[in-house]
Amino acid sequence: TARRIGPNVVYTGQGKTKARLQGYTMFQNMTQVHACPDPTTGDAPAPGEMPACDIYQADWTNRSAVRHGYLPQWGSAAANEVRGTDGSLFAHPLTGQETVVTFQEDYRRWIEMVYVGEVHDFHGVSLRRYVFSQEDFRNDSVMSADWYQDNLPTGLSNLTLMGGFPLFLSKPHFLEADPSVQQAVEGLDPDPESHLTFIDAEERSGVTFRTHKRVQLNAGLKRLRFPSLSRIEALSLATILQRDLNEAETRCVREEVTWDFGLPAEGDEHMLFLPMVRYDEGFEMPASFVKDFKKQVLGSTSAAKTVQVAGPLFAVLLALIGVIIIMRGRRNEQELARRRTHRYSTIHEGDIMV
Repeated sequence: TARRIGPNVVYTGQGKTKARLQGYTMFQNMTQVHACPDPTTGDAPAPGEMPACDIYQADWTNRSAVRHGYLPQWGSAAANEVRGTDGSLFAHPLTGQETVVTFQEDYRRWIEMVYVGEVHDFHGVSLRRYVFSQEDFRNDSVMSADWYQDNLPTGLSNLTLMGGFPLFLSKPHFLEADPSVQQAVEGLDPDPESHLTFIDAEERSGVTFRTHKRVQLNAGLKRLRFPSLSRIEALSLATILQRDLNEAETRCVREEVTWDFGLPAEGDEHMLFLPMVRYDEGFEMPASFVKDFKKQVLGSTSAAKTVQVAGPLFAVLLALIGVIIIMRGRRNEQELARRRTHRYSTIHEGDIMV
């Protein structure tokens, strides 16, 4: 849908709220995600331009948004909330016990990512791996009705309102989707290694060092029956071809075979989900950056930890040295005083002897 787009607002970390670091506070001027399915509701376009939705204004009420052609994207305030980061940076340190949230601009919704384990030795740096939560693609989860996927097979997310036609998001090759979805399409080969979306982030800084977003967009098609040629159509085809029908064409007409392309009869409420686009957006930090990061960040962190541990010990050592110096000083003073006393006594005795 053509629309004029407002700015995004991201929390950059000013203040002490680490949990909000790099998180969206507004998406295209919205704190609640809306879609504009009908661009003709916007202002009249300039000559030669296509109709487009008005820019969403941050001070609009829901009634104002509807008046300008916008509708809530999802089924609840919680689902429409603009929250999560763009995936480049998270609140740190990462412990592996948390669920991180990313806001996916392409799908206009937030998605939770769960920790699945450590990835060791990325150019000498240990990373923590997070993947899409399967709960966000289930049809029986707490939020499934709000995502409009409670009537869909598991493994699909409904983007119809955003696309303006039956549009559904899935993992590539319908990975982890309901078997009925996979069986309806030939040529699939779902593989967790090559079709998984993941983020690998460094635990102490929260910085993403490597990521792949792998998704698939699918069109939803009604399962219609495609009938065979009628006798009249077959005769017309023969006339057009200026030849007799071949054996297969003749058998189709004679036996009244229905070409249904393997789909159920008309009236079935299910849909065929036809893959349209599959893409993989990947990124990883270059080795030169990792080298500098280890030296300047992890090195200083190690030094700071060393100071934290060794500092008190060093202070105790200095105190002990000070005590030893003081005790030695006092001992020297006592020895010097004793020697002076002995010397004076010797001189006095000599005088008497004279």
